[in-house]
Amino acid sequence: MKLIVKCKKCRNNIELKNSVNDRAELARERGNEFNLKCDECSIENKYHVNDVKANESNCENRKQSMGNRYLV
Repeated sequence: MKLIVKCKKCRNNIELKNSVNDRAELARERGNEFNLKCDECSIENKYHVNDVKANESNCENRKQSMGNRYLV
């Protein structure tokens, strides 16, 4: 899973580098609120852990679209 937040100015997806299982774990690592800088517009904003969404990676999407078969 990729963790992302949307930039408050340009709405670009910002990917978090943290590898966590839930928002509580993210809050323990980064705090309830944390600053992120958008790569697209270069604006830094404060985000809350509840702003974070999880997206499946392309590999996981491919597995689902092929049913129970895995790519080799």
